[in-house]
Amino acid sequence: MFELKKIKLFFAVLLIGVWIVLYVSNVIATNKLFREKYVLESQLEKLREENLILSKKINELEDAERIIPFAKKNLNMKEPENLPVIIK
Repeated sequence: MFELKKIKLFFAVLLIGVWIVLYVSNVIATNKLFREKYVLESQLEKLREENLILSKKINELEDAERIIPFAKKNLNMKEPENLPVIIK
């Protein structure tokens, strides 16, 4: 009888120990994922900012007010005397 109680107690303690180990490992894994998510979100935000800056730079570089004077001066561009006719 006393032996059976010891066995039950042993298995109860063992079960609680296993549960604690699993719970702690789950908390550690969850925290690791949250840190990784934070790092990735930070990288995403930096990339979005860089993308915005690059989009603005592209718009500036494609601007006709910048290109036409450069083309006239350096590439000997001449504007047409007559505008093109659009045929419908």
